[in-house]
Amino acid sequence: MIPPEGQRGRQLLNRRTAALLALATFVILALTAGDYGLSYDEPVYMSRAMRAAEWLSLLCKSPGLALRAETILRLWDATGDEQPGLMKLIAGPAMFLSAAWLPPLAAMRTATVLVAAVLVAALYAFVAGVWRRTEALFAAIGLLLMPRVFADCHLLAQDAPVMAWSFLAVAAAYQYARKLGAEPPADRRLYLSDRPGFWLVLLGLCFGAAVATKVNGLFVPAIVLPWLALYRRQAVLPALVSMVGLGTAIFVGSWPWLWVEPLQHLGRYLSFFGKHYPVQVTYFGHVYARAPWHYPLVMTAITTPPLVLVLAVAGLAGRGRPEGEPAGDWSESLVGLRRAALALMAWAFLMHILPGSLPGSPKYNGVRLFLPVFPPLMVLAAAGFGWLARAAVRPLASSLEEERPRVMVLMVLALLPMLAATAWTHPYGLSYYNALIGGTRGAVERGMEATYWGETYAAALPWLNQHAPQGAKVWINVPGFVSSMAMYQGFGMLRPDLELTGGPEALQQADLCVVVNKPTEWGPEARGLVAVGGALYVEELGGAPLTWVFPGPRWPDRTEGVQP
Repeated sequence: MIPPEGQRGRQLLNRRTAALLALATFVILALTAGDYGLSYDEPVYMSRAMRAAEWLSLLCKSPGLALRAETILRLWDATGDEQPGLMKLIAGPAMFLSAAWLPPLAAMRTATVLVAAVLVAALYAFVAGVWRRTEALFAAIGLLLMPRVFADCHLLAQDAPVMAWSFLAVAAAYQYARKLGAEPPADRRLYLSDRPGFWLVLLGLCFGAAVATKVNGLFVPAIVLPWLALYRRQAVLPALVSMVGLGTAIFVGSWPWLWVEPLQHLGRYLSFFGKHYPVQVTYFGHVYARAPWHYPLVMTAITTPPLVLVLAVAGLAGRGRPEGEPAGDWSESLVGLRRAALALMAWAFLMHILPGSLPGSPKYNGVRLFLPVFPPLMVLAAAGFGWLARAAVRPLASSLEEERPRVMVLMVLALLPMLAATAWTHPYGLSYYNALIGGTRGAVERGMEATYWGETYAAALPWLNQHAPQGAKVWINVPGFVSSMAMYQGFGMLRPDLELTGGPEALQQADLCVVVNKPTEWGPEARGLVAVGGALYVEELGGAPLTWVFPGPRWPDRTEGVQP
């Protein structure tokens, strides 16, 4: 354990490093957020966020009017959305505040970027407080460099934020249990974070933020309470009270829709997820309305960088570098602290992924619906990295000072393949598959989805801007995405003279046709276009087509100037 006189300096250094990581993450994500196309859900979330911003503005100007039932029902109606209010309250103001220095598509995603930056900082702080700074850097940077996680952290959706709030809640529970059993430090000038009560309150607030973001947040008590019952039994009741009390307050307080007819609206919200409409998914060549139970496990295995999987197994095998057994209470021993953290992270991973394996649970869209598995997975991988890296360099180093730079070099070497994969797939990180299945091309050849959320429609924009005839009619394969393509025109990303159409009847009048490689969304018209081939343009990732632009029935026979 670190001597008391060194703890304050280490805490201060870790706080500064976490703050720098948060800032760097925010800048990187904000500057690249405009590179991703619109996902299917983002236009809905953006409109709800703008309504929330309008309501907040009205609340400041005329509280009485803002709190009227008819105003709340008009600006907070959840029909077609069915998502809680917290991220709407954050996204609306964030969108307007960042509009002056970010392009529109990036500005609308600022809230997700902000929460992702907090997650990276919190992940570093958690790992640094249990292991060492090198492991903490590996965990924080490694999480951001997972291609699918990196992509999701850009989009205006609920998945990356619920991943962040869920991890923060679990980490707060660990710190609460740890501080509750620790001896008071000799230095009475305590940081607020040295007090158990701080972490107890933070647990309730973060759990509330998780459930106020997405229903997945309800998994947090199933993670926290059993672990506390095993490691710090006296903490179970206070943790439960904090989560129920503060969690309910945040959930209800951040969603004005529940203030009007609360029981009816709460029932409608819960029934939406209990009877969620099926979304078809292609999985190893078969089309499912409900994919098999192993879908979450397999998708995690083939979309996570392989080194992370290997190191996570090593982290569990290392069991906190077992050079000695814990003496007395687990929080009084470094090995005990690490073993307790590993147990919590392994349990968190299981409890985030297993509900998605139940027969009636939705299984589609890659790993998006169980994104919260990845921070715990990265903690396990960081522990495995630290154990193996130090075991490798220790025979070559005569002191800790000589060991540190060698471990740092190994960390950089371990992160480089992940950096390369993220850079190579950008901005199509949601289509990333690892080498276990042969990359994206191998996955498609084995009957997996190349793309699923509509963001790859944007790949056609540069070609259309350059090659489409003036006033051309552009047919969009999924009619529901025509309005989203029109948003690109509003953002200045697509020529305004192009006429966007959709539906079977409109195809015969089309000059050009845009189709993305998601067969479950192809009607007979799109299937015919793909079968005939002859695409004027195709966007690929690793040899797998993501988006095509086909000639429509009105496209002239001559193709001078057309370049693939």
